[in-house]
Amino acid sequence: MIGLLMLLCAFPLEPTALDALVEGAIGQGQMAGAVLLVGRGREVLYHKAYGFRQLEPERLPMTTDTLFDVASLTKPMATGLAINWLFEQGKLSPTDHVADYLPQVDPRLTVEQLLLHRAGFAPDPPLEADWDQILASRPLGAPGQDFLYSDIGYLILGKLVEKVDGRPLDRLCAEEFYAPLGMVDTGFNPAPRERVAATEGQLSGRVHDPRAARLGGVAGHAGLFSTTSDTARFAVMLLEGGANVLKPETVRAMTANHQGRSFGFDVDTSFSTARGDRFPVGTSFGHTGFTGTSLWVDPASGLYVILFTNRLHPDGKGSVVELRHQVATAVADQLLGPPVKLGIDRLVEQDFAPLRGHRVGLVTNHTGRDSQGRRTIDLLARAEGVELVCLFSPEHGLGG
Repeated sequence: MIGLLMLLCAFPLEPTALDALVEGAIGQGQMAGAVLLVGRGREVLYHKAYGFRQLEPERLPMTTDTLFDVASLTKPMATGLAINWLFEQGKLSPTDHVADYLPQVDPRLTVEQLLLHRAGFAPDPPLEADWDQILASRPLGAPGQDFLYSDIGYLILGKLVEKVDGRPLDRLCAEEFYAPLGMVDTGFNPAPRERVAATEGQLSGRVHDPRAARLGGVAGHAGLFSTTSDTARFAVMLLEGGANVLKPETVRAMTANHQGRSFGFDVDTSFSTARGDRFPVGTSFGHTGFTGTSLWVDPASGLYVILFTNRLHPDGKGSVVELRHQVATAVADQLLGPPVKLGIDRLVEQDFAPLRGHRVGLVTNHTGRDSQGRRTIDLLARAEGVELVCLFSPEHGLGG
């Protein structure tokens, strides 16, 4: 079990700016309420509830222990977690063809392609689709090519978990992850509905996603409910190399950058709004949920930012895209200190003018990155007028 230590006054985090951002968004009608949790390792630096978890039919105040329908955070916190655990157990491999286990699935598709949203699927299956139709979904284009965010892939992965392990996704996650980590309020189809934040209309305690609801509330793409405290335990598990549920090498594989995605998380795509402006590109990771939830984790600093809102309540029109970006930036501005410019940063600013016309040799390894997390070798290779002719990579190589 992972315990969290509250340190609201012992760390130089000034909450005034954070409060102003969240309260301003509530005042603009972007959501009825929110819970914000900022942590570093096991230390909870700030944890506060704002506004209301429900406005209709009666007003109920938001509390820090409110349960949220986390929507697509189900992907990393349940499905991705389970698939990577199956990799660790030797029961599954990223290069396995899904059709070897689920014959209805397109035989070209691999587990890795589904994890990375590179199967070529449409964003969503038809609303009325049953399991047979979902499993028989066909890609719009050639698998393995372009990133196209899709719920279909994770729906199939959720069913794959059940096929390979023998337990349904909700039971496997509860037994192997949530119980050992002390995530007592995390699961599908929650029972204590009096603490659940409302989503669209007066929906509370039942999954908002219509496809997950049609499938009984348990699905690989959506359906999970959690609290900010439980999600912090999940973040700490990742920062601590898997704690007592995963091996360190599994966590590294699960969070490694593969062209903007990892085996469960967003890393650097158009969906990376929760990263803000300061957390490093390529090495930090997280995810967002349609209902207004987000998590971002920065292993380099040990920081994580969890912002759960009920932006769909009551009329389905709220938006927190800008807010989650602003909050992450404000947290990083305070806790990371002023930006530090590296030599490669200065070269980028100068458009590589000092090296233009020269042939360059580079000594680097997996740590050779700019302040945004981009690899030095990639920046030099793309620099106009610079010829990268020789590469030396001692110790751990380019991959670490």
